[in-house]
Amino acid sequence: MVKPQRAVTNPMPPKRANSPPKPDHLRVAVRVAGWSQWQVQVIRGVQAYAHQQPRWRLYVDGTPSAGSIFGRDLRWDGIITREQDMNALWRKLMRAGRTKIVSLTSAPVKGKPLPTVRVGDHKTAQIAGRHLIAGGFRRLAYVGPLGWGRNDFRGQAIVAFANAEGVPCDIFPGGAEVGDVDPWNFDSRISMNRLTRWIARLPKPVGIFTWNMTTARVAAETSKRARCLIPEQVGIVAGDDEPTEAEHYERTLTGIVLPAERLGFEAAKLLDDLMSGGAAPKEPMLVEPSGVTHVRQSSDVSMLPDRQVHPAVQFIREHASQPLSVPRVARAMRMSRSNLDLQFTRVLGHTPRQEIALAHIERAKQLLLETNWPIERIAPRAGFGSWRQFYRTFVQREGLTPAVYRARYHIG
Repeated sequence: MVKPQRAVTNPMPPKRANSPPKPDHLRVAVRVAGWSQWQVQVIRGVQAYAHQQPRWRLYVDGTPSAGSIFGRDLRWDGIITREQDMNALWRKLMRAGRTKIVSLTSAPVKGKPLPTVRVGDHKTAQIAGRHLIAGGFRRLAYVGPLGWGRNDFRGQAIVAFANAEGVPCDIFPGGAEVGDVDPWNFDSRISMNRLTRWIARLPKPVGIFTWNMTTARVAAETSKRARCLIPEQVGIVAGDDEPTEAEHYERTLTGIVLPAERLGFEAAKLLDDLMSGGAAPKEPMLVEPSGVTHVRQSSDVSMLPDRQVHPAVQFIREHASQPLSVPRVARAMRMSRSNLDLQFTRVLGHTPRQEIALAHIERAKQLLLETNWPIERIAPRAGFGSWRQFYRTFVQREGLTPAVYRARYHIG
């Protein structure tokens, strides 16, 4: 009897020993070159997005040079960096491992640009310019980085703002990075002397907008050398805010609060899209600042001891969470309403009523960004009589609703 033969199936070919398994995670690095408060906030923004991505393994490099983790023979799926141009290291990584890279700086491009997420410079300049004009400065000036010229979009933005407002704006030719007060290595004596002479020649009073907080310190030091009083003759506003640096100088420096966490979050989001096969955007993605300004001595004319407006402004700010009226402020200051109106217009260029509205709006912005309270709860705690009044006033002054403002600028 012949036994039936068992059917024979072709076995699966064995896996090649050198075939790497498909990675179950993505290696993502953040290159910040330091641990300032701004850079830490950027990292937090990246982390906020990374926590939503189970496959991400996040690494942070805060060393002065990009050699600690990038110099090793490692495969990087994505990198977020402050560098803007396609330098040799980034080119090498992109060729070797198909690494995707996103930049988050407003520095000018030296070579082929990287996909970029950066702050909207026009909005930053508008915030600074409006603050200076409200402080009584009817002439503006700008001090930016050395040698940037037409690539300095922040400088272009303040000129455009000044033209729209009908006020003159002077630009320091050459920038202000100087070795004795700035970490970048440029000749200190020539730059300091040039800037000192330039500030001394400017018609006073003048409001100076600077590229960043470090450049603001340069402007403050050279104003002092030029024997100009701050802020009586020279008001200074930095294009970013680094509290430790701002409050270290003998005259604390006003700064525009930039959305560092939002920058990090949006950079991580763009990187995730690129790693998933998305196309790189042709133009930089802009993140608009929220409009919050940390007002300090360098531009706060209300802090001057000979100005009667100072105690009134201080009263308004301290009571911004309560309903306020001009008569109430006048009574608290023991001044007539007409005299209060006159002094406010002379010193600040706007009325007490406008200052009250500004204080209420700033308080509302703070609550929108720092809490998850509904609008109905925020309105009375920002000094508004009703949420409808709050909504109407906010839209009139900011050009967007409170909900849109929170969605755009709130991280959490």
